[in-house]
Amino acid sequence: MRQVVDLLDDCRASSEWLSQARDLLFLGRATLYRVTLEGALKLRELSYIHAEGYA
Repeated sequence: MRQVVDLLDDCRASSEWLSQARDLLFLGRATLYRVTLEGALKLRELSYIHAEGYA
């Protein structure tokens, strides 16, 4: 349970940092390329921040 709580604190800190971003770049190779494209798409859909996925 302590690991989950610690992870939530890390997620909160990351979200505060990312909330100020105007553009985000998702990078991935091989099989992770599709994950980068999906991540960029979901971020654009949810937050209207410019996001791109690249191999």
